[in-house]
Amino acid sequence: MAKIKKMHGIIPPLVTPLSKPDRVDRAGLRRLVNHVLKGGVHGVFVLGSTGEFPSLTPSMKRAVIETAVEEVNGRVPVYAGVSDPSYLQVIKNIELVERIGGDAVVALPPFYYPLGGDELVDFYGRVASNSRLPLLLYNIPSLTKTHLDHDIVVRISANERVAGIKDSHGDMTYLQGLLQHFKNRPDFHVFIGVETLIAEAVLFHGAGGIPGGANIAPDLFVNLYNAARKRDFKTVDRLQAQVIYLNNLYRHGRFWSSYLKGVKTALSLMGICSDQMTGAFDRFHEPERAAIRKEMKQMGLI
Repeated sequence: MAKIKKMHGIIPPLVTPLSKPDRVDRAGLRRLVNHVLKGGVHGVFVLGSTGEFPSLTPSMKRAVIETAVEEVNGRVPVYAGVSDPSYLQVIKNIELVERIGGDAVVALPPFYYPLGGDELVDFYGRVASNSRLPLLLYNIPSLTKTHLDHDIVVRISANERVAGIKDSHGDMTYLQGLLQHFKNRPDFHVFIGVETLIAEAVLFHGAGGIPGGANIAPDLFVNLYNAARKRDFKTVDRLQAQVIYLNNLYRHGRFWSSYLKGVKTALSLMGICSDQMTGAFDRFHEPERAAIRKEMKQMGLI
């Protein structure tokens, strides 16, 4: 466990390497951890959307947390997703992360049944009060169908254990509103999950980014973060173009899962882990793999 002095920087939401649809590839996860750490990231986040958490069994989730905490070995903080439609299961997930030695937890609002504002404030208040670890809120309404409005986030943030938010909404106006409200709250950290908006977020004093592309090119995002912090606009412009090009890897399909498949395909081409998906998803076929291979060669990634 690495005590978090300040939440900041690039924190990749790690994919979950699999050897079979129902088996975590621990060796692949160790390679991935060391790959992103070599790239200079400031933390790792397991069991997020990129990690296919809704499709993993409890034993698979335990294996992911155990392997990540063991391999990181205190070098950077380990953030672990604890999301579930059941409040009781969220609390059990937090207890598991605490026992294994994670450093912070990340929680979506309960999904399936929509909740009202007062219910969301109550839910997160109870979650935070039952956690010894810092809690990050997670806003991704495209998947949860629940949006954490500004006023709700402000009310939730009154709990001292609530350390910040990961916003994957993709609405820059919403993000700027968060950043404006919390600009004088150094204890509340606003992260952006949409990687093409990292530069803007950091320039407006955001804490950093949690980009899926950092699984593939961690140094690209670390360099972008550093350039934005220094307000080196020439470098930001150059690196932003590379981030936009990297996004092509995730656009070889019609559905949200194409993003997951694109990241795992890229990692398989780099020899880090296989492109095995959880049971609900097919892998990309050769035409998509060939296109991704070509794009990665053009970027110098393979």
